[in-house]
Amino acid sequence: MPTAPADVQRFRPSDFIYQTGLDRYNMVEIENFLQNSRLPQKLKGYMEKRRAAAQAAAAAAAERDGTPLPPTDRGGASNALLQVTAFLSTLQHPDGAGILLCRRGAGGPADRVLRYLCLDAARHITDVARDARCVILAGGTLAPVSTLVQQLFADVPDALVARFACDHVVPATSILTTTVGEAGLPAAACPGERRVPLTFTHGRRSLPDTVAALGRTIGLVCENTPGGVVVMLPSYSYMEETVAAWRQSGLWDALARIKPVFMEPREAQRTERVLA
Repeated sequence: MPTAPADVQRFRPSDFIYQTGLDRYNMVEIENFLQNSRLPQKLKGYMEKRRAAAQAAAAAAAERDGTPLPPTDRGGASNALLQVTAFLSTLQHPDGAGILLCRRGAGGPADRVLRYLCLDAARHITDVARDARCVILAGGTLAPVSTLVQQLFADVPDALVARFACDHVVPATSILTTTVGEAGLPAAACPGERRVPLTFTHGRRSLPDTVAALGRTIGLVCENTPGGVVVMLPSYSYMEETVAAWRQSGLWDALARIKPVFMEPREAQRTERVLA
């Protein structure tokens, strides 16, 4: 079973239903009502219209008053009922198909997590493969394909499975893959450097030394790389947390002196504005 941080509890769907008292309700009837009435979709459409009208009014006011545009609402509230409907559906999956991860964060609602982790996608793909005329799995990270096909399509004859792969658009002579195990940070008590491991486990990735070592490593890469550098972090929240620490320590300004720095916004429609 996958490991989880110490503050995250794991439940089988049946245990979660029992411990939360959801077994008192007819979950199938509730899910059928939400699906047949299309209430989540109707609410989402209504909220999107309200949000579009509010954004248009805010844009007109900003243009009239010469003030900056307010932050764009990502519409999380309008999708909430859709997420609840999907979550109720996962509670009806067999225990072996997945687990529930729950964190009662002390930092408020934003720190709380309730997530279903699918452990056996084959249970869901089997129904699709049986009813569909054709199923296409496309992506850049499906390898090893033979193992994936065996796991997801165990009941499909191999003669019915077609595989197609393209070479990478970048020639092999232009690709270098390497790992960096540690980075040096200035030592406070003595001249020289102290070595900091670049270990990005859940418990270490937010440590001040780890964040500082990451920033210094990126700076060294930027200094020795002509042209542009793309830095990918695992999530927007970790990116924002890391950048905030770099701004406070001065690392962000140091990076900006080496190369222009652009940070990808959460909202896709703001990307062109950032790069302009």
